[in-house]
Amino acid sequence: MSLKDEFIASPLYASFARRAGSLAAMVDHAEVVKTNGLTQIIETGIARGPLWAIDAPATLVWDWIAQNLSGTNALSIDSDQSVIDSMEEKTQKVDYECGDPKELLPEISDAVLSKVALLYLNYGDIATSFGAAVALERLAQLQSVWGKLPSGCMIAVDDVFSPYDGAHIAIANFMASQGIQPTFIASQAAWIKT
Repeated sequence: MSLKDEFIASPLYASFARRAGSLAAMVDHAEVVKTNGLTQIIETGIARGPLWAIDAPATLVWDWIAQNLSGTNALSIDSDQSVIDSMEEKTQKVDYECGDPKELLPEISDAVLSKVALLYLNYGDIATSFGAAVALERLAQLQSVWGKLPSGCMIAVDDVFSPYDGAHIAIANFMASQGIQPTFIASQAAWIKT
């Protein structure tokens, strides 16, 4: 049974509504690229508040992957220590850093960045800061480490409302300029660096 099949069969999968399929694709990607030595997951931004009633935080998936895919590490960066504290109580295998992802991402060692299987960009509150501001925030996070990410790294963005509306728009334009087509666009969007 593949890791993706195990995830779909797990109780965790059922806790995701609209994002279940795309998160399963990310689980599958983590298993596939592990054979190439890509064993690091990095998330910016932890889901918070009433969103949990609709969809569980994706951080739980990174923890599940780290528990079920030997040698995989997960790091979550958020600027709100209380949100980190709350999530730390729910996870076993995720490391946390508190601060602005644009500042903290470039401080991660080249050795770690060269092993990133998945960069999940969710920092920037779409509920309070709509439109271009959030999309540009997430692009700035990506650009702060783009040159150090390996070929095969999946870059995923949450808060996609349609192919043409959501927090992914600036990254979609950047990826198009790199000649990289999306792997999927649903309630999340993802691309794989070539």
